[in-house]
Amino acid sequence: MSSVLRSRAGVVLAAALFLAVGSARPAQALTACTAADITAQDPGCPASGACSITQSFTVGGSCVLDFTGRAVTVSASGVLDVGPLKATLNAGSLTVAPGGQIIGQEHCAPPVVSPCPQPNPSWTINSGGPVAVQASGSTVGRISIATDWLGGTIAITAVGTVTISGAVQSSDTSSQANGGHVSITSSGGHVITNTGSTLAAQGGTGFAAGGFVSLSAAGRVSVAESVDVSGGQLDGGEVDATALQQDVVLHGVAGNSSQVGFGADVFVTAATSVQLLGAMALTGGSPGGGGGGIVQVTAGFGDVTIAANILADGAASNGVGGALDFRAAGTVTVNSGVTVSAQGGGNSGTGGTITMEAGRDVSASSVTLNVSGQSGGAGGIGIDARGGVTLGGTLAATGLVKQANGGSISITAGDGGFGPVTISGTVNASAGGCSSGVCGNGKTLNIQGCAVTVTATGQVQAQGAGGIGGAITLTARELMTVSGPINATGGTNGSVTLVHRVNDFTGAGTITPAPTHTVLPVCTAPGQTNCLVPCPTCGNGIVEFPETCDDGNTVSCDGCSQFCQTENCSDGNTCHTASCDPQLGCSPQSNVPAGTACSDNNACTLFDTCNSSGTCVGGPAANCNDGNACTADSCNPATGCVHTCNTGAACGGSCGNTLHCTAGGGGSCTCQ
Repeated sequence: MSSVLRSRAGVVLAAALFLAVGSARPAQALTACTAADITAQDPGCPASGACSITQSFTVGGSCVLDFTGRAVTVSASGVLDVGPLKATLNAGSLTVAPGGQIIGQEHCAPPVVSPCPQPNPSWTINSGGPVAVQASGSTVGRISIATDWLGGTIAITAVGTVTISGAVQSSDTSSQANGGHVSITSSGGHVITNTGSTLAAQGGTGFAAGGFVSLSAAGRVSVAESVDVSGGQLDGGEVDATALQQDVVLHGVAGNSSQVGFGADVFVTAATSVQLLGAMALTGGSPGGGGGGIVQVTAGFGDVTIAANILADGAASNGVGGALDFRAAGTVTVNSGVTVSAQGGGNSGTGGTITMEAGRDVSASSVTLNVSGQSGGAGGIGIDARGGVTLGGTLAATGLVKQANGGSISITAGDGGFGPVTISGTVNASAGGCSSGVCGNGKTLNIQGCAVTVTATGQVQAQGAGGIGGAITLTARELMTVSGPINATGGTNGSVTLVHRVNDFTGAGTITPAPTHTVLPVCTAPGQTNCLVPCPTCGNGIVEFPETCDDGNTVSCDGCSQFCQTENCSDGNTCHTASCDPQLGCSPQSNVPAGTACSDNNACTLFDTCNSSGTCVGGPAANCNDGNACTADSCNPATGCVHTCNTGAACGGSCGNTLHCTAGGGGSCTCQ
């Protein structure tokens, strides 16, 4: 996502500290290019069995240390140093003990002649089992590539779990150094970083960008400390976290830019739930007008919890706010006191976007969601839930300066299900006012759900402040209650439209200008127009539109979902499987283990099995040879082997007479 052309700054380790601690090189190192070179020189590493590297080795370029199938430990005195080159380490399992080091150091910074002859040093580490980078107090094991210009690469791939208690980083040692790339993959376990660990691809404070950190696990990804991909004057970097079968837990991202760059980008995908427990700093650089970063979070079969601030604001003078997107099969929860912001920066920065989509509820009480903008106008907030939406605190899509337009806010509950909208805070899409005869205008603010309630502490605003007021529409499929103020006034008033059922409006809140009440009947069948689709009344045992079933309860997994829709968790593919949760319903399809018996619906193949991609693959061809010379043997994919009698064909002789193939009863075919 990031590049040095799309700039991002945050906390940067001092170069001296990184050099002194992050990639120190003991003197008088031995040299090695193969596993045999190490076993020949290190008494801790015999020719077979477990290997403990106790000496300091300089590893040559393009060398492969192949300890496949063996447990390798880099001990407290052990060092594998690739310098500015590239090397590979293969092991059955790998442990970097406290004090142990697997390191490299880029040598590209000026006065090195450009182009650098040896850019991007790298360690590629492959483990047939787990990888553990250990720590004991302040003594830590390290896998580290220090960068001084373009960046370095660390790629760890393990069949087992990767556990980091020490440090894994490819970060700057000079102010002009870009952060590097760190990739950690566990194909059969988890990726876990513990409290006190370091995971970073940090850029320098000067003309430098942040790097990339990518984490992928078959199981879960849990990161206990903030990941640092901050940039200097250029972009922040990128953090990717993917858990194929379980959850993702992140304790924050440092990804700011300090001058002209964009904030870092964060992409999180979990098979189950996502917990964002630490602050994310993803703001653009000032005064160059860097934009805020991008955040995309998906919980495939669980909840998203936002428990700390996420700031992706644009910077002065014209930085655009970021784009923040949160999706969950379950509930999206923003904890009390949290700010999620994609505000435009400087004098003209446009606000960004915040979207939340939930298969159940969206809960955001006593929070701030902010996409306000400068003279470029505010951005947009979109919230959509199949269940209910509860909003307190402040939702702001406002123009912050004169002439600035307000933004757009859309809030929907009960989308394909049932749930109310409750507004107990301020929802504001107002403009910024007038200057030099030019006024900002309010925009659109739409709220709809089953029951819609604006409490006495709630307020809904889309004021023009001298310009044109916005268009506010509230739609309730059940009862609408307005106890707090609704305001769409301006130099020219906007509009307030209240859509509800007959006799289903109440409340004494002040509404200006005077609202238009659109009273509609209830739809009773699909395809009807000018009516309100009712919310399901699940659990009464009566199938009422829009229900397709009602089995007397409000839980899924019994053939009738909690929203009273007929459910079937099978997609008809025997190589797929799906679970079911009483609250979440059917899970996404996953593949059964490779080798599971299946049918490819071809009777001409035998012993069909599922492959790792979830496809049924035909086995060996059926043997249709019946050993009868009078039949033509073939195979029909629908029915199997076919033996067609060659009636009348000569098939031999007896006593001077020619015999012929003859069809008989029961499908027989004989030579007579």
